[in-house]
Amino acid sequence: MPPAVTRAEIFKEARGRKYGDYMNTSESGWGRTITVRAMKCARWRAQERLAEAHSATPAPEPSPVTARLVPSTTALTFLTRCSHLAALALLCPFSASAWPGPGAWQTQVVDTTPAPFSFTPVNNATPGIRYVAGPIIVTGITGPSPISVTGGRYRINAGSFTSVAGTVNANDRVRVVVWSSSANGTAAAATLTIGGVSASFTVTTAGSTTDDRVPDSFSFAPVNNAALSATYVSTPATITGITGPSPISVEGGLYKINNGPATAQAGTVNVNDRVSLQVTASSQKGTAVTATVTIGGVRAPFTVTTAGSATDRPRPAEVLNFSNWRLTLPVTSGGGTTGLATTIMPSALVRPPGYTSQYLYTDANGAVVFYAPSNGATSTPGEGSDNTRTELRELYKLSGPTEWTNGVGGTLTASCRVDRTPIARKSVVIGQIHGVSSILLLLTYDEAKRIVQAKFYKGPNSSDGPTVQIASNIGIGDRIDYRIQWIGANISVTVNGRTVNRQTSSSWNGVGVYFKAGTYNAGSANRGNPAGDAGQVAFFNLDLQH
Repeated sequence: MPPAVTRAEIFKEARGRKYGDYMNTSESGWGRTITVRAMKCARWRAQERLAEAHSATPAPEPSPVTARLVPSTTALTFLTRCSHLAALALLCPFSASAWPGPGAWQTQVVDTTPAPFSFTPVNNATPGIRYVAGPIIVTGITGPSPISVTGGRYRINAGSFTSVAGTVNANDRVRVVVWSSSANGTAAAATLTIGGVSASFTVTTAGSTTDDRVPDSFSFAPVNNAALSATYVSTPATITGITGPSPISVEGGLYKINNGPATAQAGTVNVNDRVSLQVTASSQKGTAVTATVTIGGVRAPFTVTTAGSATDRPRPAEVLNFSNWRLTLPVTSGGGTTGLATTIMPSALVRPPGYTSQYLYTDANGAVVFYAPSNGATSTPGEGSDNTRTELRELYKLSGPTEWTNGVGGTLTASCRVDRTPIARKSVVIGQIHGVSSILLLLTYDEAKRIVQAKFYKGPNSSDGPTVQIASNIGIGDRIDYRIQWIGANISVTVNGRTVNRQTSSSWNGVGVYFKAGTYNAGSANRGNPAGDAGQVAFFNLDLQH
């Protein structure tokens, strides 16, 4: 026979337990969130003891209930909606002294179910347009509540629209977005759910589902051999086959309806409207640019392809403006390397398709390369300079004086990189102000010192003058941005943002000068150098101002 268990023993054991045995606690903010469990409550323990005594199966453990404890000056009370706690109160009539005194805790339920909410539907909506509903203000909850959406997206307060489930808090403002259908008389809806409460936002397009908003097929003739960066407008296509307004949108360009302005904004077209597309051609040869218009779900492209091959490089005259420059090459007019260097006049430099050779060409990066072998023809053989060059010489006036004075003033702005220097001097001149028989300024890159320096000559026919370092830590291939300016008595040189100013002597007043730019192998003899020895500078831009 199993041992006898009296009711008094069961009550005694239940009373002997503290209320802490009937709950698990964890910190959460200012209050304390607990899971009140009945697993240790008196009734369940009593049933457990009876089962032990009579070899019966214990009662199942009750489910937890979530609650929040807040300070109170009253005695601790448990959640009355838990029947097991009510049973505990009956089985275990604790005295007031057995519980915490003033400042004790009492429970409050965390409510995640909001008050009902709704969205105003939209009727007669334009097809294919975004519509936003709300905001609705979330009320009736005392803690975070789950939020999700189907058929659209939602946004909380000033956040981004999303379709990913999340949580909201009391007084959050929620909006919902829906794209209207591209068909007439058709509803599109998004359903927002917060804490189990749902509401839909419905957008219904205007018209009847029997309206035909899908046009007959249409097309635009492509343009080939287009000029670089030019604007082209297609021949208009007349829209047929629709019985009401149809949505229109464009990608990659602009569209025009009848004689209206070109636009990229979505809109609508009507039957017999004339639609054309506008495209700006590529700046690269042999390259296609396409604009595609969509009307009622029917798409049509307009393609503009520039002339030439995508592998073609632009000619030097397409990169730099040679209108007021002539070019000196390190070869004679017959192509020899001994004697007087030949010159290429502006008309030949710019005449289509534009001058190019092994000494002046465009590289893969679009820069104009000035290549000057150390061994070659010179501009004044046996008289002045015996150094080779592939260099531009400014012509101030094409018909008139080719030099200018400090009374006129001038500015040369350039961007370049030095690719190589001659072995003998490891330097190359990249810019000058030169006179008919004298030099005012030499701007030189020194590879060994990794610097750019300027030499300022004291006066005409003088070889004396200070040399000033302007920029440092410049390696082969590094970009060099420079500006040379002479106005009145002030000459200034700026390299990579650093400027040096000098005052010229009055002996320079009225002396005719001109700018020079390119590759000049100053200081390197034009004979006896190793085969392949050369200077090379590539220019990205070159600009003259007077």
